[in-house]
Amino acid sequence: MITAAQLRAARGLLDWTRADLAEAAKISPETVKNIEHGTFRPQEGTADAIVKAFAIHDVEFTEDQGVRIKKELVKIFSDKTGFADLLNHCYNVLSSGNAVSRHFNFSDVNIGTYTPELLDLHNERMSKIPGLDAKCLVPDGDRNFPTKYCQYRWLKKEYSTS
Repeated sequence: MITAAQLRAARGLLDWTRADLAEAAKISPETVKNIEHGTFRPQEGTADAIVKAFAIHDVEFTEDQGVRIKKELVKIFSDKTGFADLLNHCYNVLSSGNAVSRHFNFSDVNIGTYTPELLDLHNERMSKIPGLDAKCLVPDGDRNFPTKYCQYRWLKKEYSTS
C-alpha cells in the first residue's frame, strides 16, 4: 500500500500537481488530497490506478516506503492493451515537453488492426504537440504509414534482423 509521503514524493519527482495526478489516474483531486493528508487510505482500485499512472512515467514505489525513477532497458508492450499502453506512453512522454521521438526497425503493419478509433485519437492528439519531431525507421518496403505525425525512413534489408 502506498503512503501519503510516497504519494507526495512521487508527485515531486514528476513536478505534478494534484490535478495532474488526478487526471493521469482518473480520480478526483479531492481523493489525492485526502490520501496525502492521511484522511483515508485508498481502496485497492484507486491505489492501482495511482501506481499505474506513475509507472507510465517510470516512477515506482519501493518496499521501504520510498519512490524512485526506474529506467528499464526494455519496456514490453503486448496484445491490444499493451498497444494502447504504448500509444499512451508515447503521448504522455512527448506531450510533457520532450517532443523528440525515434522508433527503429518498428513495423506499423499491425497498427490499424487493433482499433482504428484508438489510432485516430492517437494521430489527432499527437498532431497537436508543438514542435513534435517523430521519425520511424521501418523495414525496407514497408509502405504502411498509419501515423500521420511520423516521418518514415526505410532500413535496407541487409541491415534488418527480421
